[in-house]
Amino acid sequence: MTTTRRDLRPAGCFGGRAWRRPLTDEAFESFARIDAIRHRLRAARDAFGFQRILLADLGKNVLAYWMAAEACGLEVIAVADDTLGGRGWTYRDLPIVSNDEARRTPFDAVVISNMSPVHAALRRTCWRRARREPVIDFFETTLTSAVPPGSSESRRTVARSA
Repeated sequence: MTTTRRDLRPAGCFGGRAWRRPLTDEAFESFARIDAIRHRLRAARDAFGFQRILLADLGKNVLAYWMAAEACGLEVIAVADDTLGGRGWTYRDLPIVSNDEARRTPFDAVVISNMSPVHAALRRTCWRRARREPVIDFFETTLTSAVPPGSSESRRTVARSA
């Protein structure tokens, strides 16, 4: 079953009385960022050629990342989250795993699925230290592949406007 924007919109409130007025597409996009995430994920996929991704963090906007991956034809293999992982829980039939368990799982790229710029930067740094695969963080000016420290390989980038 595919989730649509209309399924995700909260009802609006006016004067203390609840009205069933859905948000406009523009208002919904301004906070959910589904189109922006899909656009950046497609650019990263095209640049790096990945197909199997790991979502890092089960945050409040993980659905936007999941929907973007689905729209881009990518396979999400798991959600890595140390707080919720390792308990047998799932998100949309995806296992929620600890970071250690996720590192042992085969994937082509890590997508930081946290909309907090501070937390996303921490997660990006953590994953880039641990893996060679591209680590995609949408708060960066460019999308940069993970290259281990001391490696002579150059980083590949995708411009934010791509």
